[in-house]
Amino acid sequence: MNQRPQDNIAELGPNCDPARTFLRVEWQALMLIDPSRVIFGIRIYHLTLESVRLQRGAAQLLGENLQTMPEKMLRYKRLNGCRDRIVELLA
Repeated sequence: MNQRPQDNIAELGPNCDPARTFLRVEWQALMLIDPSRVIFGIRIYHLTLESVRLQRGAAQLLGENLQTMPEKMLRYKRLNGCRDRIVELLA
């Protein structure tokens, strides 16, 4: 569930299991309280890749996003080794 490079966690491999591979979804809100103050809120969800795969619209969008994601972002998110597998699972 955590793929931040600085935490030295093993990358997802090309044989990732959709039932044990998680997608982290963040809903963020930035709201103005008054001219000099803002509030930032974040809600985090973890979904299995399998559950996303069952939602055809979400699966299609995620697959398209992964296919068009710049290489630099794929490396940052540590998805370059498993992108093709995930896109294949979502198709």
